[in-house]
Amino acid sequence: MTAGTDPLKLFYCYAREDKVFRDDLDRHLSGLKREGLLTTWHDLMITAGEEWEDAINTHLNEADIIALLISPHFMASDYCYGKEMARALQRHERGEARVMPILIRPVDWTNAPFSKINLLPSNAIAVTRWEDRDSAFEDAGRGIRAVVEKLVERFKQKELQNSKKQATLIQYNENLALCEEAIRNDPTDAVAHGAKGYVLVELDRMQEALDPLDEAIRLDPTYASAYFNKGKALAVLGRLDEALVTLNKSIRLTRLRESDSWKMPIIYQTKAYVLSALSRNEEALMAFQETIRRDPTVSTSHSGISAVFYALNRFEEALKTAEEALRIDPDNTAAYRHKGNALLKLERYKEAVAAFDRFIYIDQTSAEVYNNKGVALALQGQLQEALTTYDKAIQLDPTNAGMKQRRQYIIDALYNND
Repeated sequence: MTAGTDPLKLFYCYAREDKVFRDDLDRHLSGLKREGLLTTWHDLMITAGEEWEDAINTHLNEADIIALLISPHFMASDYCYGKEMARALQRHERGEARVMPILIRPVDWTNAPFSKINLLPSNAIAVTRWEDRDSAFEDAGRGIRAVVEKLVERFKQKELQNSKKQATLIQYNENLALCEEAIRNDPTDAVAHGAKGYVLVELDRMQEALDPLDEAIRLDPTYASAYFNKGKALAVLGRLDEALVTLNKSIRLTRLRESDSWKMPIIYQTKAYVLSALSRNEEALMAFQETIRRDPTVSTSHSGISAVFYALNRFEEALKTAEEALRIDPDNTAAYRHKGNALLKLERYKEAVAAFDRFIYIDQTSAEVYNNKGVALALQGQLQEALTTYDKAIQLDPTNAGMKQRRQYIIDALYNND
């Protein structure tokens, strides 16, 4: 979907015997279609001359939402249950699409691969068991609407963020040219050198940033912001000991100027990250606590301290601070990762999987999160799901020997169970 232009795509995965139910549900989604929020597709829309299986695979792989119409015929269909649903759940696990099972007719779906996903209609009561079938489909339609509206909003937010990033990038490049012009006009202007270094840091050009920042400090040894930006650049470059010395200098200088006190939380937070990277966890803990004391509303400070608590084997505190981070910012992916890791250590495996799933819904690029989710699934005995999750982890990090070894353990366990 392209936010603001294209509607979301819904794919029907169903048995042909349930065509009449599919049509009823589709009519109940007419409101979403008329609002331009949704289009739907099913196999009977394949045109003459079009390759049947290729068309299904194309639409299944492009869908934003995949509706599984669960019934005895669906459960008995090798193609629906074994092929389409397997691919749908794979995309769901990767955060590429949302699978929505809808119970059409009563059937035993205990331990089915989709059983951990909330079923529609409400309370997983089959459509045919409702006194009024339209009420059942209205209920299912409202559930689908809620997901559609949430996905649309998320796409819009991502597009807005991308637009802001692009605008910021343009602005920074324009500012860089202005800084260079100011330096040409007055090579002794410490502020111009410091501003150039700041812009280069924001453009992630850390190595280039060091020279103008060093020149700013040479021209004005009390320039606290130049020390801070140099500390950030050194930290990203992996020069952690130098970064720590530079950040401490920035803290000392910033304390001398009351008007700059608002900068202290971010300086302490950056120092805390550096100390954590140096495995100086007790000191990192104190730095994060100082950050939060000065500004308790910064979600990343709470997720950072959660990581430190985890490193100190204080898992209950790691969980509590991760949850506080998520209360402030529900899209803080680091907090979901730390929450999942803490729950894993606390042997609360089902909750850990849910936390990792929330991370994956937002960000599908972390091999570590897929690996840890695989561990949680395996410890619950969900070996097939764990195997699928490890496959994704290895796809993201194909040289990780530990992940490959754990995957082989799962394969061996599945073989032994058979």
